[in-house]
Amino acid sequence: MRYALALAIALVAGSVSTTASAHLLPKQHATMRIVDNSAFFVVAVPASALHDIDDDSDGLISPREVQRHEQYIVRQFARGFHVESFDTEQEDAATWLTLPHTDNAASASDYLVVLHRVDFAETPRNPTVEINLFGADAGEDRYAFRASSGPTVENVILAPESPVFTFFTAS
Repeated sequence: MRYALALAIALVAGSVSTTASAHLLPKQHATMRIVDNSAFFVVAVPASALHDIDDDSDGLISPREVQRHEQYIVRQFARGFHVESFDTEQEDAATWLTLPHTDNAASASDYLVVLHRVDFAETPRNPTVEINLFGADAGEDRYAFRASSGPTVENVILAPESPVFTFFTAS
């Protein structure tokens, strides 16, 4: 199961074009890839969108802060990120956290990458995503969101005034 998860996350991350290969996902970006009955997400959450985890008040998230507040961060993510599909029931969800700098695991960052999986009873045809994890700093009021299901790809911008989008409605 871990192998399948790692493969799916690699597929999602590989679908994002990045400017620096050392980052898992650029800041203020999110992806969704539908694979069989699961939706795999990679979401770059700004530090300023997460409350009470910046122990040293430097505006950054350190590996120690992630480790210390992991469950609290997961709960905040669950409150600010929702996915559902009205054509099938949601069965399960799993969430993992990582810092974006894959080349230096000790580096603190101004955002956190959340890897998230949602399982459905059947392949979701029109998943609806709602995101309310916008940061307080300049440039943190938008998410570039890329979704793919098979050969179909959609790109949208989600913002506080329009945080919800239903994908793949044209097919």
